[in-house]
Amino acid sequence: MDDVAPPTISVTGTGRVARPPDLAEITIGVAVSHPSVAEATADAGIGAAAVVTALRGVGIDDDDLQTSSYSVSAEYDHRSQPRRLLGYRVANSVRVTVRAVERLSDVLSAATEAGGDATTINRLDFRLSDPATAEREARALAWADALATARQLADLAGVGLGPARRIVDGAEAGPVFAAGITRGVGAMAEAAPIEAGTLDVEVAVAVDFELDRLAG
Repeated sequence: MDDVAPPTISVTGTGRVARPPDLAEITIGVAVSHPSVAEATADAGIGAAAVVTALRGVGIDDDDLQTSSYSVSAEYDHRSQPRRLLGYRVANSVRVTVRAVERLSDVLSAATEAGGDATTINRLDFRLSDPATAEREARALAWADALATARQLADLAGVGLGPARRIVDGAEAGPVFAAGITRGVGAMAEAAPIEAGTLDVEVAVAVDFELDRLAG
């Protein structure tokens, strides 16, 4: 009677596919400073409304516009003692989803022209609208890689390769392009080149295969 478990071999396979992004997410808005809260709030409201109107004018749907942040803060001159109140800063930003990446430059130009020197761009990310399809392709490549590695190792060891006994799957979207905070970009918008590049989707598959001790 032999209750000893068959030996196994553990391997990891990786698969990667690159896809051009088909949507972008931008956080864009305005930030203004004035001596009074009322002035700063009013000016920021006018600027933010102008940006949103411009975005709608270039085809951005209301469902793809969402306020992401709104802040009011006092600004002080800390060099004087006691510190002196300079005024108030109001920032108002919206998160924008652009579903036609090829029109991204037009979207940025329209928004920054509307916001003028008060424009802020806090983030620009490229994404895939359907990452699951790319993950499935990468997973198939990862399995093929793991299987090829296991077969090679079994051959080198002079044993046969049996069925998979344990499988651990993982998927991770590749890096996205992120733009830093930009101020006063209204005059630069028309000349700003935007390169979407490609996004990598990588999957790793860890597999334990049974080994046939009677083979070879």
